[in-house]
Amino acid sequence: MNRSLLITSALCSASLLAYASNSTAAIPDPAILSELPAKETDKVSIHAKNRPATEVFADIMRQTGKNFIYQTDLLRGLNVTVNANDASLKSVLAQMFDGTGITFKIQKNNILLSRSKEIVRKQRKYVVSGFVREAETGEALAGATVTCSSTKNGVFTNAMGFYSISIPEGECQLTVSYPGYAPEKLPAFTLSKDRQMDISMRENAQTIKDVVVIGNKNRTVALETAGVGSLNVGKNTILNTPVVFGESDVIKTLQFEPGVSAGIDGMAGMYVHGGNSDENMYMLDNIPLYQVNHLDGLFSAFNTEAIRNVDFHKSSFPAKFDGRLSSYMDVHTKDGSMSEHHGSARLGLTSGAFNIDGPIWKDRTSYSFAIRRSWYDLLTIPIFAIYNAISEDEKTSTNYAFTDINAKINHRFNNRSRGYLMFYYGEDYLRVSQNWDKDKADAYWDEEKSNLRWGNIVASAGWNYMLTPKLFGELTGAYSRYASRLEHSKADGYNEGNIPTNVTSDKMRSDNHIDDWILKADFDWSPHQSHRINFGAGYTLHSFLPSLTTRTLSSNEVNSVVKDRVSTYRASEFNAYFGGDWRPADPLRVDYGLHFSLFHIGGKNHSNLSPRLSLRWQPAKDWAVKAGYSRTVQYVHQLIQSSISLPTDQWVPVTNDQKPQTADKIFAGAYYSFGKGWTVSVEGY
Repeated sequence: MNRSLLITSALCSASLLAYASNSTAAIPDPAILSELPAKETDKVSIHAKNRPATEVFADIMRQTGKNFIYQTDLLRGLNVTVNANDASLKSVLAQMFDGTGITFKIQKNNILLSRSKEIVRKQRKYVVSGFVREAETGEALAGATVTCSSTKNGVFTNAMGFYSISIPEGECQLTVSYPGYAPEKLPAFTLSKDRQMDISMRENAQTIKDVVVIGNKNRTVALETAGVGSLNVGKNTILNTPVVFGESDVIKTLQFEPGVSAGIDGMAGMYVHGGNSDENMYMLDNIPLYQVNHLDGLFSAFNTEAIRNVDFHKSSFPAKFDGRLSSYMDVHTKDGSMSEHHGSARLGLTSGAFNIDGPIWKDRTSYSFAIRRSWYDLLTIPIFAIYNAISEDEKTSTNYAFTDINAKINHRFNNRSRGYLMFYYGEDYLRVSQNWDKDKADAYWDEEKSNLRWGNIVASAGWNYMLTPKLFGELTGAYSRYASRLEHSKADGYNEGNIPTNVTSDKMRSDNHIDDWILKADFDWSPHQSHRINFGAGYTLHSFLPSLTTRTLSSNEVNSVVKDRVSTYRASEFNAYFGGDWRPADPLRVDYGLHFSLFHIGGKNHSNLSPRLSLRWQPAKDWAVKAGYSRTVQYVHQLIQSSISLPTDQWVPVTNDQKPQTADKIFAGAYYSFGKGWTVSVEGY
């Protein structure tokens, strides 16, 4: 331990001594410095107004002969005011240091100065950080509230369950709450350094209480945060939502939100704040999807059994999101249990589902797998068999089915680091065929067939790491593909006996696909207990093929092929963002952000800045008012052919002659909470 002593001596045999130290070790024994001669008086007369403390000390030293001993940084920038006539040294010192947090002690010829222990304790803060997870499965709990008893302040966990809270040195007790789970009150502990604490929570055993807790969650989001129109939806909420057709679905759940309409009742479509259906961004583990409907919107592409929770934003948009005008929905899939295997199966009238998850390497590696398939193709077989048996000339068949597969592998390298692999496959197919007299001998016949396939493929890998107790980062790489193919053919001929002759045919095939290669980095930083900052950047390489049509004409074994001259659009998109959640005072909370986007296509750049700002004022515990502004930009658009979403609808990017669409939204809301879990809100935009 290195120490340096600074000694200045006056001609009157008094000295002022101070020392600088890199630690908080005890002050050297003052007896060593007591050999300097001193005057016999303890009375002081001094008048000073806002003078540097060191100058006042020099006057006191000349009058008393006392030595001052202190850390050099203790008096840095300190000015004092004192008025005394023939007063005692003790009263003069008390007057000088009143309200400064500095204490003094007179020992013989020495005056020892130090900072109050209470002040030191309050000024020194440490960081408690970690992850909040579900006890049985190890799943991250996003949006859990972590509160410290000594400060009464709390923080929310992010999408990966990570939290970071700054706490003053001393005794503390953490309390954790999450909707549907029993509150967790950890044992009290003494904080003297940064500490990592991972927390496990168990589901509330009483179903009735689950409903109450869900209400409390809505109260927390409405009153505590600055965001307007933001919602976190859990799997149980989705399953408990009543539906008219099909099955429980996250999009149908969101249709009950103010400002969101279905377009067509019973369908999994969504129109937000008067926008079009293509102005909503749907994401699966932070990766955008372009087609999210099955059976023209009767089902969505998101299998509820594979969902952990869903984030939805319709007014206040986090800085990390841009690219659509109306809303953003991010579906987080299950990681899988780290401790034991779980599974379930469901057989319904229209579809069936199976899911299983569990540990590969206990407490280190887990898997999750879910599959869903519809039965429409099987249900229609007996119907058309009866119809074709009755009809003598016309034979008809129609087959439709969809399949969803979700798979995920999650691995914990250590308490600070985790990686995962995610795969999604969704496909629909529709086959329709009709023929007239095709099976008759010595007869003319006609045949018409249509095949339509469409679907998404997503493969992604991610790694997240707690870089410091205050800084959390996630790196993601992904490939996403949406493709559709429509095939239609007509044929006719004559059967000589049972052998087709003079056959002519007209076949058409249309392909449409989008390929995205994505790389992004996101960071979550908590520099202060009342300030949380998010920042990051991403790059996407787009490849658009809006429509490529091939037509083949055949007659008497002579073929003619015609192809469209359609080029693939390639575009590069770069995004960077910076935003934060700041609480400068207890009643006031501010969400702010700025998103920069650059879209490069055809040698031309389109760039935009999207500012975001939301304010919350909470004058009383049970009510709050909010207001804000946000701008969004959209570079790709869907060419819609009807009021429902069809797989043949084409996504096209802006080109050289087009400008991206922008939307500026101003919004406000008032919220009042009363009773147990009841919240009334009024929002406008």
